[in-house]
Amino acid sequence: MRSLQAHLGDGSRVTAVSNLGMDAQGLTPRGTVYSLEQQITHKQALLAQHFAVCGRPVVLLGHSIGTYIAIHAVHRLEADADAGASRAAAAALDSVTAREWEHPHAAGASLDGMAAELAAERRQQVVDAAGSGGGSGGRDGGGGGGSGALRSNIVKIVGLYPFLQVDPDCSRQRRLQRLTPYHALVARLAGGLGYLPLALRRMAVRMGGKDMDAHAVDVTAQVFTDPANVENGLYMGMTEFEALAAPADWWLLRSLGRRLAVFAAPDDIWFKRWKWDAMQREVPEIEAHWVENQSHAFCVSQRQSEELAARIAPIVEAALQASRGTAAAPAGAADSSRLAAVRQLQARKFAARSAGPAADAATASSSSSSSNSQPSWRIEMLYDGDCPLCMREVEMLQRRDAAAGRICFVDIAAPDYDAAQHAGVTFEQAMERIHAVEADGTVIKDVEVFRRLYEEVGLGWVYAVTKNRTVEGLANKVYDVWAKYRLPLTGRPDLAVVLQEKKSCCGGAAGKDGGACEL
Repeated sequence: MRSLQAHLGDGSRVTAVSNLGMDAQGLTPRGTVYSLEQQITHKQALLAQHFAVCGRPVVLLGHSIGTYIAIHAVHRLEADADAGASRAAAAALDSVTAREWEHPHAAGASLDGMAAELAAERRQQVVDAAGSGGGSGGRDGGGGGGSGALRSNIVKIVGLYPFLQVDPDCSRQRRLQRLTPYHALVARLAGGLGYLPLALRRMAVRMGGKDMDAHAVDVTAQVFTDPANVENGLYMGMTEFEALAAPADWWLLRSLGRRLAVFAAPDDIWFKRWKWDAMQREVPEIEAHWVENQSHAFCVSQRQSEELAARIAPIVEAALQASRGTAAAPAGAADSSRLAAVRQLQARKFAARSAGPAADAATASSSSSSSNSQPSWRIEMLYDGDCPLCMREVEMLQRRDAAAGRICFVDIAAPDYDAAQHAGVTFEQAMERIHAVEADGTVIKDVEVFRRLYEEVGLGWVYAVTKNRTVEGLANKVYDVWAKYRLPLTGRPDLAVVLQEKKSCCGGAAGKDGGACEL
């Protein structure tokens, strides 16, 4: 970092950001661990609160998993900005439509759904534009990727020897993956090593890394004998192996276009040559640098660090220079464009409403035809969207299933959840214990649900042992305890209160068709 600052000069500021729980300063309470998802959320919040509002162009550098974190944090930051602007435009139209349009539904029209639809369309347009290499500044190494105007002040992401996908054929990765579930135990052992004299710790580090500089040896001897650092590193690694076992997010790299630069080196077990070749095929517009005489662990060598800083500095300077000529789109123009798009969406929906019974009959016919066809998914997961711990697992499964689409995710906490559409599984039943519905209508529950879901995303080995009836019985008894105390453990009222609240909320809706609110 000091070498890069020296190359860039006083006109730029270099800031180093660590991962949560790996500060090496004793700031993390013992036993507190952070997942990959939490690290991404943390970096997104950091960018939004400190860097995206500073008014100056920003270049992000990420090493190893840091590249994955940077890419996803920027994507979420910009997607949220798009969605927020769309919602603001839609809210403004709520009052405009009532005055300007003579339509019976105009005054009470809710535009939330259209705002979400517009945001999705805008994000797809950005992906499409980046994939075609259009826009100003994109091919010059700066600017806004494939779009003509900058979508944020983050003008470049530089990935240094990234970790983007698990390699199942790499024995070192497999060994480390097997170790990660024992993060707490390994952390205790590392804490015990911390009591050894520094000279012995240095000797142990040198045995594992012969090419390390003296300063790197001292830092490693300190960091890897700190229990909090070791536990967080292994726990985060465990969640990395889960998330990155899915196919690489090439579409996300394409959305960044030339805003993303990637460095790779020979003999890097985390980004091997075949991954480099795959990236070149899938994302030909990416700015790619193959560097000889470098390694994944470049940061333990002063020579490698200085050499890499000299290579990165011109890329950073070019991105900053290009950003000065690519101004962000004027807020007024962007709002006008969004308003026009929302108007078009609203007009289409109002037109469908005004078509009357004929449109309703056509919709019913279409729904009937759709319901008779075989679903594209293999299993439907019924989950509680208000449960924070449940949502961690749901989000992991969603990421891993994004490409295949084998799982249909249904939030039972949604106001429009209808048991009749989901094999008759009521809200109360789904809240008491986890349920899933297979494509043929078979309802399964308890540990069998997790086993089936994990099989669909390539993690069948996690629950494979529960195929044994005895083990499954024991696992279900453990799950019974969790299901019984899940609500109080997550800070929520007991099931009886939740059911009463649900009944109160859907009382009005039940009155429409004269039926009772089915829980």
